[in-house]
Amino acid sequence: MFRTILPGLLLGWGAAMAQPVNNNFGSATDITGLINSCSANAAYTTVAATADQSAGSCWSNGPNYNVWFSFTATATQYIKVQVKTGGAEGSLQNPFVALWNSALTQLNCQNYQGASTDIETDYFGLTAGQTYY
Repeated sequence: MFRTILPGLLLGWGAAMAQPVNNNFGSATDITGLINSCSANAAYTTVAATADQSAGSCWSNGPNYNVWFSFTATATQYIKVQVKTGGAEGSLQNPFVALWNSALTQLNCQNYQGASTDIETDYFGLTAGQTYY
């Protein structure tokens, strides 16, 4: 079983904020190494992110300011992706998460559940060796 946890994203303000390195689909951060573990608290940010690609079909509002992550499936066909937020986990509010294949076909989606509520989405049917976003 895959289980990837992305603790909340660190949000802050500054005079000149650079876009996150994984701001666009083409520069997705590879998190294959985090399968069955989690990132450090507040390791990622959406501050200064821009819109690209389509929003998840279940996302109730926008704009679609997003960041991208990728992983390569191993022999396991299942993944659960969790986004943790609040407290030490980070200051992200109203998180959304979606899972896409390499053709950008959406496989699963989760809308936010509250300002500081953890969310997750899962999927069964991954193909070993394929990249997912």
